[in-house]
Amino acid sequence: MVDIQINKFNNDLIEQKQTINIIDYVKEVNNRYYQIDIKFIDEFIELIYKDEYCIHHNLLQKYGISKMKGGTADIKKILNQNKFEENKDYIIEKIKSSAINSGCTHKINYYLRPKTFEMCLMRSLKTRQYAKYYILLGECIKYYNNYQNKLNEVYIIELKNKIIKQNNNITELKNKIIKKNNNISLLKDKIDFYDSFWQNKNFK
Repeated sequence: MVDIQINKFNNDLIEQKQTINIIDYVKEVNNRYYQIDIKFIDEFIELIYKDEYCIHHNLLQKYGISKMKGGTADIKKILNQNKFEENKDYIIEKIKSSAINSGCTHKINYYLRPKTFEMCLMRSLKTRQYAKYYILLGECIKYYNNYQNKLNEVYIIELKNKIIKQNNNITELKNKIIKKNNNISLLKDKIDFYDSFWQNKNFK
């Protein structure tokens, strides 16, 4: 049923000759047919454009992947469960801090690469929201590709028709020029004939 509805949505876009980017397309399709909570999509899209250790572990807490009751040890547990490797999938930042009566301690920050972060979201057992989100993205990419292909076909057909019309106009113009040249040639022959006629008459 959804497949039919989205194809109709695509056809409506094409008939109205609307162009839409992939992000707005995902939002619109979700709003119409899936209604998954994806209020985080803009932040996620911005994050995945970066290929660096840029995502602080607090985002795993923000998006409900870890409650961090055990502090950063919970983050380490998640990373180990997913078999992520330090300095490849994430890095650790240790910051020295002084604690009263306990000497020098270290505060630990984990910084994840976007792919590591996404994998944690998809594999989370605490919520299926993000798994549904990534399935939605896959579905929308398929439908968006269909929309783009059909849109290109329409533009190509229109372009071909314009070229055919232009060629017909050029052919028509050529025929008019040929006809005009023929008329000019005929008129010239008549002028030459009368010139010759009058010259011969005057000569006699």
